[in-house]
Amino acid sequence: MKKIILVLFVLTSLSCGKKGAPNPLNPMGNCTGLSEAYVSAMTTYTSNPTKQSCEAFIKSLDELVNKCSILNADQKKEYRKQRNEIVCN
Repeated sequence: MKKIILVLFVLTSLSCGKKGAPNPLNPMGNCTGLSEAYVSAMTTYTSNPTKQSCEAFIKSLDELVNKCSILNADQKKEYRKQRNEIVCN
């Protein structure tokens, strides 16, 4: 689980600014709200690792990866590969 969290943070940070000229008023595109929801779910999961918080964390992570416009196809593919290894107990 820690590996996928680190990979996503690295991918997100490395992706910023790669897609042409970003909108100076919104450089993260549609990713800001998704990132905030992800961080909130991750915080909840790490402080209270239940099946429900794990599933909420995974859902927020899926939404971030699938809807965030700054991630490229290779980054999404790597995420999906690692995502299949996560099991909430």
